[in-house]
Amino acid sequence: MKGARALLNGYLGQGFQSDNPERLTGGGTQYLAISTPGDRLQLDPSVQILHAEADAHLRRCGLNPTTEVVWDQRAVPLLPGESYVPCMFDHAHAPQGAMDQEWARKWQQVIKLASMKSEFPGVMEEWGFSGLTPKSLVSRPGNEVIIPLDMEPVWIKRVFETSGGVNVEGPLEDADLDAAVRRFRRRGEAFQVQEHIPGDDYSNQYFVEWDGTLRFLGSTKQVVIGGHHAGNESSKDDWGPLTHAIARKLAALGLRGFFGIDFRVDGLMGLVTEFNLRVNGSSVPEYLRWLFGLKSVFLIRETPVNPKLQFSQVFDRLQDAGLEFDPITGGAMVYLFGWFLTGHTLGIAIYGDDPRPRYDEVSRLLLAS
Repeated sequence: MKGARALLNGYLGQGFQSDNPERLTGGGTQYLAISTPGDRLQLDPSVQILHAEADAHLRRCGLNPTTEVVWDQRAVPLLPGESYVPCMFDHAHAPQGAMDQEWARKWQQVIKLASMKSEFPGVMEEWGFSGLTPKSLVSRPGNEVIIPLDMEPVWIKRVFETSGGVNVEGPLEDADLDAAVRRFRRRGEAFQVQEHIPGDDYSNQYFVEWDGTLRFLGSTKQVVIGGHHAGNESSKDDWGPLTHAIARKLAALGLRGFFGIDFRVDGLMGLVTEFNLRVNGSSVPEYLRWLFGLKSVFLIRETPVNPKLQFSQVFDRLQDAGLEFDPITGGAMVYLFGWFLTGHTLGIAIYGDDPRPRYDEVSRLLLAS
């Protein structure tokens, strides 16, 4: 475990690109759970009043988060020997001088090459993986996209790598598809059209160390609530072989840190649908599951909390009910706390052999008056 915990030893920075400012101000708080002594963590000053309670909770869970927190998300200098691990690679938040380093230039190049959904079809074809994807088309500004009738229904995807907001619509056909195409064309940017494949959505989660070592963290299945991708749970099946070759290619090109490769499963068939070259919704919980050697995790990244509940009372209730995480038996961990002030929600991960029923218990407990 000691060797594994050294994976993230270095600088951890935040930088989500999103129309939703909450992603920037609160999304990075999940990194506190995977930080270790010797790391520095950049967090928005708005969440500083939550830090002490969250830190104490994580320590009771058997973690040892860093105490070196920079309460400012602007670009700061790297310290000697530090590495940069962003939530999302964003120039506005990259450390001063980072772009002058060879590793950062390679990282930037591979993200430009493959992260936008407009580049995904061409990259997969160039790398020899086009047979692993659904039919995909790209519409660029000024060019009309012709969608074959036998390709419908389809998904329409905004091409920029973002977290939060409505970036994907579907499955669509007929008049609904025509209306969506018009909406996306009004943005004046490229968009991707991808054939709808029956099945369930999964993601393979990876971490690339700074020496290029690729770590496969596990396969996760999306949890959909009310048509919204609300969380993830560990897959009962190992779908790693579907995407390992793609992951090795990305790492060889210079990608570092967390990333995910999404795919859709129908029975024994899996097709790759997109790359998410950043920390994903399940990256931190899956990393911790792998770290502790636990069987499975179920997480909802925006778990509603009773608006009258104070932050300290969240942890009081978990402790009093015997539901707080333990490294041996599993349990509930608040791994993402940055949205408590803005939306009164928390990212909660439940670890154990059958975590979903325990999550339901935790959810009811935190909603109760």
